[in-house]
Amino acid sequence: MMGAFNDLMNRVTTPTAYSRRMVYLYAIGLIVALQATSLIEAVWGITISTPLRVAVVVVASPLLIAAIGVVIYPPPSDPLPAKLWFPNALALLLVWAGGYFLVGIVSSGGPFFSMESEVDALIPFQPSWVFVYVTVYPFFLFPLFYLDDVVDLFINDVAQVCALCIAYTTFILFPVAFPREPLVEGGFAEWALSIVHAQDPPWNCFPSTHCTACTVASLSLMRSNWKLSVWAMISTVMICISTLMTKQHFLWDVIAGVVLGIASFTTASLIVRRTSLGARVRAQASRWVGK
Repeated sequence: MMGAFNDLMNRVTTPTAYSRRMVYLYAIGLIVALQATSLIEAVWGITISTPLRVAVVVVASPLLIAAIGVVIYPPPSDPLPAKLWFPNALALLLVWAGGYFLVGIVSSGGPFFSMESEVDALIPFQPSWVFVYVTVYPFFLFPLFYLDDVVDLFINDVAQVCALCIAYTTFILFPVAFPREPLVEGGFAEWALSIVHAQDPPWNCFPSTHCTACTVASLSLMRSNWKLSVWAMISTVMICISTLMTKQHFLWDVIAGVVLGIASFTTASLIVRRTSLGARVRAQASRWVGK
């Protein structure tokens, strides 16, 4: 009885761990809600109003899932300290977003290449898939808010950074651009996609970093929670499809992005786990948190 009480107190006195778990569960709720509404609009042609989408999809549903989830699925009593995962999240965001736009400026002068195939011409343009397309941003950070093993976290970081560096180098040496058609005035989906177009240049296409980032993230979850990784793999497939349906990428961009993600994660995992690097990372993390 006392053991259970002490365990409960340990959980209650770890607000940082609970905040991290709440963000992670909110991200799941947000991604699922956006995916569901996108499929409803794309498959059944039902238009969801903007106020309803914001109130239910962005606010109510994810928060409800997070609140219920944190009760039935609380963080571990010995969670990963914030000083180990929070700087990683900021660094990865800086490498991905900052590096992407910086390389975009460098390669903006062209000349640009095309990877268009016959299959690309057959894929319909469906702006509603933009709500799946943007889920890559919370999905990219999933491992940072879930993994509690410092070696797993390190492998994810190394794989993401290496894959992004390879992609950025390719953007400069072989810049591929997707010729976007002007968006016609429409509903909330068209407006959301116009925001994406305004922030994201039509080049930096090959390989797709959307596909690379979510591939690495889903593979990083596999060792820790296979059930979660199954959902992550399905979400990765949906994000890859969304890059085609929104006409942001060619098919070859998607294939190259997935292959790059698998190769980067596999290589990083083998090097870290089959050498002394993993033990050194764990020892350094213990010294960093004072254990």
